[in-house]
Amino acid sequence: MGMNESEVIMKPERQFFSAFLILVIVGTLAAPAAMARTRVESLPELAARSQWVGIARCVEAASHRDGTKGMIFTVYRFERLDTVAGQTPDSFTLRIAGGTAGGYRVTIPDAPHFDAGRSYLVFLRPNSRGDSLLVAGAAGGVLPAARDAAGGWPVAVPQRQSPVAPAK
Repeated sequence: MGMNESEVIMKPERQFFSAFLILVIVGTLAAPAAMARTRVESLPELAARSQWVGIARCVEAASHRDGTKGMIFTVYRFERLDTVAGQTPDSFTLRIAGGTAGGYRVTIPDAPHFDAGRSYLVFLRPNSRGDSLLVAGAAGGVLPAARDAAGGWPVAVPQRQSPVAPAK
């Protein structure tokens, strides 16, 4: 079957533009839904959803890929230093989506990230199956902490998470 003059062939530039336009439209429509999911919870809200709140030191962070084409996860190993509320073992692990493995890097915008050797105030809850721990409030459930000279754990709380209204 030959082509006649009335048939139109879409040029590669036009195909690219059409695909780009579709992505922009879908992204614009999806943005409000994505923003609605990232509401920052106050510290009292995080505490109410948590099984354990306390200070823990990240002792190890190791990224790996599930299978040959699977998602990249980072497994963080912690030791408990102090408890604010609830109970947890002396040590625990968190498996968080994202990380670098096999020459690939995956970044999840609201996923918590920990540096080995640093201490954190963390808000933890069990997953839906009850067989592992998750950070309550995603990245909002993690605040860097450092022991002061008096042996306390001062934590800088972002104003958007503070239970106290800002002065006017």
